[in-house]
Amino acid sequence: MARLLAPLAVLLLAGPALAQEMPPAGTDWKALLIETIEANGCSMSEEQASNMLPPLGFSEDWTAVIVEEMVTEGSARLDETTWSLTVKTEKCP
Repeated sequence: MARLLAPLAVLLLAGPALAQEMPPAGTDWKALLIETIEANGCSMSEEQASNMLPPLGFSEDWTAVIVEEMVTEGSARLDETTWSLTVKTEKCP
């Protein structure tokens, strides 16, 4: 998983035109992603994501779906200049 966040930006720009793989049932992946980013100082770079997320069970394909949802609802911001994702939560205002 050399580049996890860069494809997220492409997905966000392409919108629903792309077929999207959905995360597997049984885990609240969005909550786990938010908790992981909060524990990482409220932001996660592309390199950090590629190192930290796969061992937790995240797949590049469907993680993009979760990130798109978070950005759309305003609970996260994707910085396309640094390829970092920052969450906006009570712990990370």
